Amino acid sequence: MAICRLPNSRRRPTNTVSRRGRKSPFVWPNALAFPPRISFLSAMSMTGSRDGQRGSYPELVDALTQHGAKARADAAQLYRRVTFNVLVSNVEDHFAKARADAAQLYRRVTFNVLVSNVDDHLRNHGFLWAGRDGWVLSPAYDLNPTPTDVKARILTTNIDLDEGTCSVGLLENAAEFFGLSLKQARATIREVADVTQTWQAVA
Repeated sequence: MAICRLPNSRRRPTNTVSRRGRKSPFVWPNALAFPPRISFLSAMSMTGSRDGQRGSYPELVDALTQHGAKARADAAQLYRRVTFNVLVSNVEDHFAKARADAAQLYRRVTFNVLVSNVDDHLRNHGFLWAGRDGWVLSPAYDLNPTPTDVKARILTTNIDLDEGTCSVGLLENAAEFFGLSLKQARATIREVADVTQTWQAVA
């Protein structure tokens, strides 16, 4: 099977398949039709932790600040040729996105607490590379609610710096790590509680 060289034009590359002396064209999928790959980094790698090592959600917020918001702000600094007002607007927008990621992470911690998703180790959190926007929180994955008679309600990743026991009180006390006021934290907890109150019946 002879494969032709990829052309520089937008024409689809082809190769030639020999069948009993006959040659029939085989059309390769157009490479231009595939979206670019998006880089992924687990929270374990992002925080420099070892496999099996306990981490904490505040450390993930720090990672978003250092490698997300900081990367975004650094990218904005490259555009010094633009006006000062536009530059300031860019930097503020970058940090606003990081705050949104931190708030989303708090919502996920709340979900883990309310449904006893105690398998929330650092491999089960991740970040996606967003180019100029730096590393952003990836979609949630590998959610595994565990009955309390099977495993104690202690998250694998600590809610604050030292404690992982599933507790609404601990969630409220940890809100400041995520840049949230107590009022905002309680509103998030109520919203997630309303959604998850029937999860066992649905499951």
